[in-house]
Amino acid sequence: MLAKVNELNKNVVILLSVLIIAITSIIVTLIATSESGKGSADSLRDFQ
Repeated sequence: MLAKVNELNKNVVILLSVLIIAITSIIVTLIATSESGKGSADSLRDFQ
């Protein structure tokens, strides 16, 4: 039982971290595109 619980916990932690990274990247891109009135292409060029 404990082994299964540990595996589930690891999967949940991995899923949560991936979700957090995805949400933060979406928020960052939204902020960048909204702050620069020129559009998303210019802000993307700035990041690279």
